[in-house]
Amino acid sequence: MGASLVKNCFGADCWDGGDRRESYVITPQSIRAAHFYSHDKPSPATLPSRRRRRRGDEHNSSVNLEQFTTLNRQKRDRWDSRESTCSSSSSADEVTSPSFGRIEECLPSYYVLEDVIGAGTTSKCYRCRRLTDGRIFACKVINKRRLAFDRPRRDVITRQLRREVEVLRQLDHPNIAKLEDSFENDTYMILIMELLEGGELFDTIIERGRLRESDAKHIAASVLSAMSYMHAQGVVHRDIKPENLLLAKSSCDAGPVDVKIIDFGFSKTLDSTQGTTCSFLGTGGYLAPEILQHQPYTSAVDMWAFGILLYMMLCGRLPFATRTQLEPGQSVKSLYRLSFPQRYWRGVSDDAQDLLRRLLVLQPSSRVSAQAALEHPWFSCSPDC
Repeated sequence: MGASLVKNCFGADCWDGGDRRESYVITPQSIRAAHFYSHDKPSPATLPSRRRRRRGDEHNSSVNLEQFTTLNRQKRDRWDSRESTCSSSSSADEVTSPSFGRIEECLPSYYVLEDVIGAGTTSKCYRCRRLTDGRIFACKVINKRRLAFDRPRRDVITRQLRREVEVLRQLDHPNIAKLEDSFENDTYMILIMELLEGGELFDTIIERGRLRESDAKHIAASVLSAMSYMHAQGVVHRDIKPENLLLAKSSCDAGPVDVKIIDFGFSKTLDSTQGTTCSFLGTGGYLAPEILQHQPYTSAVDMWAFGILLYMMLCGRLPFATRTQLEPGQSVKSLYRLSFPQRYWRGVSDDAQDLLRRLLVLQPSSRVSAQAALEHPWFSCSPDC
């Protein structure tokens, strides 16, 4: 199997050499890190236990977000230490070397950076003000020289970022994060985005354990509306997951929350003559069966990922193991056995489970579309049904 581009639990790009058996895991660090691991580097630490659940003897195919184990901790720590040293050196170079370039050389003077609201190894996100009208935005500053250690891989990731900019420019929907402007020079790529201060949906799921069905329904309707619009434009996101959904405000307790899709770095625009694509892209745990089997695929892969997302919102668990490849002799059918264990699904409506059965269908042609999903009875019943 050839090398392929997938995402690790940090939401960062990862080169999978095809011989790795470890599954990708989900961790809360995904909101902070922009580390890039290659296939011979260790998997990062897994989710710390924030909630103590009573574990029974029940056997089922769903995977608790807290049950992942740390893989090769010592090797991982050595790599993190090495990466930290490199990052510190780069920071010093950025300050002292005239040739490295300053952010101000790429960002027009009518944008003023204020406080830092997020940072990773390759990028920082600032709150910024546009002097021409006083509006506040999020300014993501990506240091292209830190995207990867070698030039070829760095160029691949840079092209991916440019593709994200191109896609965002053509999309205009209330549930898709709006790109206001973008700038680029040899050192930096800067994205001026609308400011969303509610954090990632992933964190809300982790903190609450699961969402109220009414909240999950509101968020699901918003995401499906955006997906229906995207798919009508020929855009396939290819990385739908709770880390790529930002909330407009911080808590679901204050009523319905607006949610917006972000991160179109893996997106693909299919024209009328190109109805499918074959690239092996995505995040472990959300990969549709047809991607795992290296088959041509359509926007139906987004519907599969949305099904995983909805399952997580309603019960706080993943329905299937987080795999980026099949084991020798393993069938797709054996890997994707959908179940609704009573201990985790008590109180969730039958309509919600029925929608999931229509989303998590192995055959892409039988999978419900975004528009058809919006017309499912679950969305028309009372908020708490």
